[in-house]
Amino acid sequence: MMSLLKGCVKVISDSGGLHKEAFMLKKPCVVVLRTTAWEETLAGNCNVLARPHEILEKTLNTSIDYSQYEQNYYGDGTTAEKIIEVLSKC
Repeated sequence: MMSLLKGCVKVISDSGGLHKEAFMLKKPCVVVLRTTAWEETLAGNCNVLARPHEILEKTLNTSIDYSQYEQNYYGDGTTAEKIIEVLSKC
């Protein structure tokens, strides 16, 4: 699935996990839900919520404000190293 995400232009999904992964890969995602548990992914149109009658319009007309990626919502990718460092001191 990650390979498909890397190669796509946009995503349409009702999967919470998939729209979070789309966010992490900087792919615009139209989320076919009324709400999301990942509200931070809505910033800058990284993800947009769409009701059924809005799916086509939002898919065609949504673009990301990439400055939102300056915020690091999910860490810096070094968690494993930090855990190893803490455990090695035990």
